[in-house]
Amino acid sequence: MLNHVPCTPDPQIQAPVKVAGGRAAARLFLAARNAGPALTNVMMALLGPDQASETQRQALLSLSSVATADAEALRPILPTLLPSVCSLLTRDPTSAVRSAAEQFLKKALNLGGEGASIEVGQAAAVAAGGVAKSFLTDAYLRRLIKLAEGEWQEAEEY
Repeated sequence: MLNHVPCTPDPQIQAPVKVAGGRAAARLFLAARNAGPALTNVMMALLGPDQASETQRQALLSLSSVATADAEALRPILPTLLPSVCSLLTRDPTSAVRSAAEQFLKKALNLGGEGASIEVGQAAAVAAGGVAKSFLTDAYLRRLIKLAEGEWQEAEEY
């Protein structure tokens, strides 16, 4: 969908258009929960290996915003999103992309706050299967629980 922006073949010019599309999909999902398939399709395209790292980072920050606003609404589409996020993390991303991905995982899997446990993450990993199941180990989920949230970057407003 977003891989075919006809405005220019220059990736430096396409990136802001793709970022805006990801933000719009996240806002649409928050406004109308039945927009889950649209959010999933857009985010999976933006997290692909052919995307610029800033595009991936902004897509993950948009997903984190959705998870912060309503993690429960995100739960039905997590099995579709998790393989893309975990695959991205296995490809040795930049530190900014890794930080944004871990921020999203912590928020989406309810791994923050008092009494956080890994059960939600374990269930989501099993539901997603494949790379998510092998990547989201108990040790990794425990590590996410311990991450300090103050070090993360927030999505840029526009």
